[in-house]
Amino acid sequence: MLDEHIDSAVCTVWTVVCGSELERAPVEPGAVSGVTGFVTLDGAFNGAVMVQCSTELAQTLTAAMFGSPEAAPDRADVRDAVGELTNMIAGNLKPLLPGPSGIGLPVVAFGADHDVQILRAEPVGVVGFVSGGQPLLVTIVRRADPPEERADPPEEVEP
Repeated sequence: MLDEHIDSAVCTVWTVVCGSELERAPVEPGAVSGVTGFVTLDGAFNGAVMVQCSTELAQTLTAAMFGSPEAAPDRADVRDAVGELTNMIAGNLKPLLPGPSGIGLPVVAFGADHDVQILRAEPVGVVGFVSGGQPLLVTIVRRADPPEERADPPEEVEP
């Protein structure tokens, strides 16, 4: 059931941002390399939303988001675009998860040889997409053992 909500949220955000359609397609976790964005969720739901896509799809997203289709976008613009896409997807999915939960800042990693994972987390939703022949994978993970809340606030340190 969560996968259907992921599908709907991701397709809506993608259409608004890129003006093009995404098609749901089987994409194996670990098969997508290039750019990874993730946003943590902390509170009643402890976990993260992760968006992985090819470099080519990240460049297409960036060109559409910033209105510059004629030139290849630079790395900083790609980072901003993928971070914002991840943040928008997480914001659309957050109401579907147990709450209240806060959303962290987006983090973006580049490269074909990286493995980004939230420690002690298990996937609760994984949905693959394709646009223009390029893959996009959206994963929601939940911490298996949420950290205990501290009973006492940390001591203040004097400068």
